[in-house]
Amino acid sequence: MPPLQPRHLGAPFYRALVLLVLAMAAGIAAGVWWQQPYLGPLTPLPALLSMILIPWLLGVGALAVLGRLLAAWWAPGLMVSRSLLLLTAVVATWQFGLSWWESGKILAAPQVPLTNLFEVNVFLLILLVLGGLWLEWVERTPAWGVGVAWLAGAVLAFLAWLWGAEQAGPRQVVPALQSYWLPIHVSVTMLAYAAFTLAAAVAGVGLWQWYRRRALAMLCQAETWAFRAISLGFPLLTLGIFLGALWAYEAWGGYWSWDPKETWALITWLIYAAYLHARLQRRLSPLALAWWVWAGFLVMLFCFLGVNIFLSGLHSYGGLI
Repeated sequence: MPPLQPRHLGAPFYRALVLLVLAMAAGIAAGVWWQQPYLGPLTPLPALLSMILIPWLLGVGALAVLGRLLAAWWAPGLMVSRSLLLLTAVVATWQFGLSWWESGKILAAPQVPLTNLFEVNVFLLILLVLGGLWLEWVERTPAWGVGVAWLAGAVLAFLAWLWGAEQAGPRQVVPALQSYWLPIHVSVTMLAYAAFTLAAAVAGVGLWQWYRRRALAMLCQAETWAFRAISLGFPLLTLGIFLGALWAYEAWGGYWSWDPKETWALITWLIYAAYLHARLQRRLSPLALAWWVWAGFLVMLFCFLGVNIFLSGLHSYGGLI
C-alpha cells in the first residue's frame, strides 16, 4: 500500500481565512465604536466588550489550534501552519488590546493588562505563538508548530477556566501594583516564561520523534533550539528577579523576603542555571537534556501558576480571588 501523500489546501482556504480575520476586525471595530459613549467608571464588568467577546475569541483560538494539529497530518505545509498560528496570535492580541483600552475608560488611570492571571496568560499566549511562528520561519519546517499548538491549546483551556471562574476583565489593582514597575517587571518576566515555554514545546516535539521513530537528528535539533530559547530566557529571568527586588524595596521596604513567589523564582533560576552549565559541559546526552528542559518547565509552571493558586504571600494578588 503506497504511503499517504500530504494534501495541500488551495487558494479558497486562504481567502476564507483572510475574510474571517477581516470580518472579526470589522465586528470588533464596530463594537468599540458603539461602546465608546457608554464606558465609564461605573460600567459593570460583564457589560465590557472584552468580556462579551472572550468566549468567541477563545473559541476561534481553540479552533485555530485544533486546525493546526489536524494540519500536521492533513496538510503539513508551512503556509497552513503559519496561517493558523497567526490567527491565534491575532485573536489573543485583540483581547489584550481591548482590555488595555477599556481599562483606561473605566479605571482611574489606564493600566497595562498584566495585573491578574487571565491577562498575563493572554500575553503569554501571544508571545508563545509569535515565538513559534518565528522559529518555523527560521527553520522552514512545520514540525515545531505542533509542539507550540499543544501548549497554546493548554493556555487557551486555562484561560477558558479563568473566565468561567470570573477572573477575567480589567480590575483596580492594589496600591502596591500602582507603579511604573508593573509593566517593566511583569513583561520582562513573562518574556522569560515565554522563552522557557517555547523551549519545552520544541523539546517535546524532539522527545516525541525520538520515542516514536528514534529520530536522533530531530531530537538533537530540538534540543539545540531549546538551548537557544533558554539562553534567551535565563538572562531575562535574572533581570526580572532583579527588577522585582527593586520594586519590592520601593513597595515593601525590603529587597527580598523569601515570599513563596520569590523562593520558587530562585529555584527556577537555579534549575535553568544548572541546565546551562550541564549543556555547555556537553556531558549529558540530548535525550537527558531534553528531559531536563521539561523538568525546568514544570518547575517554572509551578512558580508562575501554582504559587499564585495554591500558596499565599505577598504575591497573592495574582491568584484566584
